[in-house]
Amino acid sequence: GKYISQRIAGSGGSAGAIDAGAVFDAGHGITLAAAEQNVGGDITTLGTAAPLPRMTRLSVSAGLLRRERLTVAATAEFVFSRGSDSRAAVGAEATWAPPGAASVALRAGIATHASGSLASPVTLGGGIGGNHVGLDYAYQRFDTFGATHRIGARWFR
Repeated sequence: GKYISQRIAGSGGSAGAIDAGAVFDAGHGITLAAAEQNVGGDITTLGTAAPLPRMTRLSVSAGLLRRERLTVAATAEFVFSRGSDSRAAVGAEATWAPPGAASVALRAGIATHASGSLASPVTLGGGIGGNHVGLDYAYQRFDTFGATHRIGARWFR
């Protein structure tokens, strides 16, 4: 589960939600994935309740380079959003994984947005991971509201 919080003009609201998905290793360095996000209740801000932006995501990723400690991968994703235009994105990730130490990843992506969106099409980020846990960060600029900083923690096998 996750906790979503939003603040606008000094007023805010929050809601709980879950995300669920599946990943399939197609072989030859290709991975397919599908996810349903923001399954939950409404969020109320400034006295108005609105459903969370439910999204269905379909993606494919491919390993482009695999060296002893360096890997580079590319991803293409299609997002179908409730009440909004569908969109597409592409991105790349380079990961340095020295033996016995935490791995470090750098990421960059570019995406189409719904008409009227104030979001920059470019997202930059990175992450560190080791011992089955990771911490991720992403930055995206918005014309009116400034920058958004997304931080995530993950567990993996």
